[in-house]
Amino acid sequence: MKRRNDYKVAMAESVELEPLGGMDKLSETDSKKRNGINKFEPVLEAAAVLAGEQRKGGPVKVSVVGSGGPNNKPWRRERIGMTEPDSDDDAFLTGGDSSSRPVRDGVAVCSQKRALFVTAIVLGTLLATALVIAYAGPQTVCPCAGKIPPGYVPDGYNSSEPFQPIATNGQPFPWLLPTLPNNVKPNRYILTIHPNLTTLDVKGQVSIELYVEKETNFVVLHAQDLNITEKALVGPKGFALKILRMLEYTPRQQLYIETREKLRKKANYTLSIRWHSKMILDQFEGDFDLKKTLAATVLKPGSTRKAFPCFDEPHLRAAFKISLFRDRFHIGLSNSIVQDTDDVGFYMGTGLLRDDFAETPPLPPDSVSWVISDFKRELLEPSAKYQKVNSSSNGASGGGKLSASPNAVANGNGKSATSKVAKTDKKPFRHLTAVLLSKNLFKLTNNPPTKEPSQSSENNGTINAAESGTVSKSNGTVMQEQETVWNGDTALIRTAPAYSFYAPETHIAKGSFILHTSRDILEYLQQWLSVAYPLSKLDFVALPALLDDLSSSLGLIVCRTSFLNEPTAISSKEYHMSVVKISEGIVKQYFGGLISPKAWKHKWLWEGLIRYLSRFLLATIQPLWPMKELFLIDTLTKALDIDALQGWESISAGASDSGNNDPFYVDKSAALMSMLQSAIGERNFRQCLGKFLKTYQFQTAEPSDLWAIC
Repeated sequence: MKRRNDYKVAMAESVELEPLGGMDKLSETDSKKRNGINKFEPVLEAAAVLAGEQRKGGPVKVSVVGSGGPNNKPWRRERIGMTEPDSDDDAFLTGGDSSSRPVRDGVAVCSQKRALFVTAIVLGTLLATALVIAYAGPQTVCPCAGKIPPGYVPDGYNSSEPFQPIATNGQPFPWLLPTLPNNVKPNRYILTIHPNLTTLDVKGQVSIELYVEKETNFVVLHAQDLNITEKALVGPKGFALKILRMLEYTPRQQLYIETREKLRKKANYTLSIRWHSKMILDQFEGDFDLKKTLAATVLKPGSTRKAFPCFDEPHLRAAFKISLFRDRFHIGLSNSIVQDTDDVGFYMGTGLLRDDFAETPPLPPDSVSWVISDFKRELLEPSAKYQKVNSSSNGASGGGKLSASPNAVANGNGKSATSKVAKTDKKPFRHLTAVLLSKNLFKLTNNPPTKEPSQSSENNGTINAAESGTVSKSNGTVMQEQETVWNGDTALIRTAPAYSFYAPETHIAKGSFILHTSRDILEYLQQWLSVAYPLSKLDFVALPALLDDLSSSLGLIVCRTSFLNEPTAISSKEYHMSVVKISEGIVKQYFGGLISPKAWKHKWLWEGLIRYLSRFLLATIQPLWPMKELFLIDTLTKALDIDALQGWESISAGASDSGNNDPFYVDKSAALMSMLQSAIGERNFRQCLGKFLKTYQFQTAEPSDLWAIC
């Protein structure tokens, strides 16, 4: 092994000398610890020389390079004054104290200048980032902020790649378009619904009578969240066609049914489907704080497919014949009146009844409605100037006319005090609506009666407007008839529906306000338009849970129970706005029930007509109310101000394809109707709307159809 002195060892040390020169007082003990030989004598000599300068101030740094031998002298020596960073490094590495900077637990603390410099850099960076975000992001001042520009293509989307939807079973879904094909159209729905209010299950069957316009071997319709159990397709001669497969594409809620044989052109077929689903729970407080359950449909555009399989597009109107299963303690309501009520036996220990409703005129899918509950009922007959007509029932025993005393119904749960349902071949009326309206049942076709209405003054003091030229309202105001009926017929409309209000017993007393208000508005509206109301009844149902204050479908209007208020318990403005909402529901019976838009994108015209006419009619019926001023401030001025300042798109370009339009487009459409009436005059405007309704009654139309007539 080589001796250590044979190697050259390069050594460097940084020595911070003490001001007191402690290096001169090394004890012998310290020397012995070094084995009596000090290998760094030259270093010590140099340190002793420099100790005097340390006393004068400032640390010094000595770097020594030499051999490890005891008698060798360093071959290079230099004296360097230690700067402030060097002192910091020395203090940090040795854990000692720095003469110019405090330490914290052996770690050097940054100097004040450096700390200020770092802080300034951090704050400047944050400020610059905030400025970039503020000025480089989207500007809310721009009216187009947040809107997708026309023709925008998302990143990663390749339009050249073919769209291939996949059905729930993993097979390719053959129909690629979001809309239904036009080769098959529905003519009639025969719908049977059994909602179980105990288990919240819904079982149903629908038979759709189809008309084939083009030869095809498949049918596409809508269904959402429905468990389909059975299906069948029957041809014109009553033979069932072989169904090869049924596919469901859930993103578009489409159902594809393919047959082996082709459906012949200009032929009628019947598609039958059975399904079951779950109800959305809707409970309300009953007597003695008991929870009670009801079943009701409140349909919006595109939501009918959740209730039953159907062709859920607005231009596909069809007639509906509905049957509802219920127990003996509930009542059933729908768009039309009840024709028959049958006892169908027991189910789960409960006696069941089936209400068969009269067939409705062609309706859009989202206008179908039904309710099953144990609500109480309040009835209001039409005004005295309208003839009370007894009609015969097709389903009544013997086919003769039915008559019933007004006292025939004792309570509001659908039970009659004069009849009892029995399981026989005859089908007597048992439903509450049918019993009460059997005497005062008005014809579905509103033809003028053969007998003139009574001229005697009754409760509301209304007399024949055709002879006297005046219409006396229930509030005592008399309005002069300014113009004759548009169609040239001197005989005014002589028929009107009966008005019923259904609600829990705690709210039934609040129905009088809705019934009298709706009667005044509807009877004036049908005379103003010269178009009779097509049904024999108009029902109002108060539901505990409802998103909107009021939702209207032909023959049945549902409202929220919180909407029901006594006129004396609310302010004048709240009272006026409540009447406005009732008026909107009545106007929608015509513009939405009698005639509907061909596409949901055209819904803006119907919403604008409803908003404008509901206020215009009230301004005429109640001339002392500030209806014109409210329309000017809340609708007209607001729409025009937004349009002028922000430069929104035109109504036809900005309307939503789904029918959920921005309130601005509804207000602007109402303003457009007001301008149209001001331009052509009230008489021509009334004639225009009346002809529009008569031309497209129970059909669909477009805005261009109205412009062509006007």
